[in-house]
Amino acid sequence: MADHRREIDRSPWDWILYERDADGAFVLEVVVGWIGVFTVEEVLSADQVATWRQEGRDGLSRISAVVNTREIAAARGRMRRG
Repeated sequence: MADHRREIDRSPWDWILYERDADGAFVLEVVVGWIGVFTVEEVLSADQVATWRQEGRDGLSRISAVVNTREIAAARGRMRRG
């Protein structure tokens, strides 16, 4: 089954915000870079949606930075464990 969604907004090389058709959830696709570049998707919580609605793109950039930091820390941890 395809994941049908529509793009709401984007910040190139940072994030893309989607709304899923099936449930109306907002999904933030974040560009993560450290050794390589990849993307991760985060389904926004109610608090994160509120941040986006109140702060707009600046709020999404802050959420993206948190996701990016978390994912880089997780990758470093996996590398240490070998």
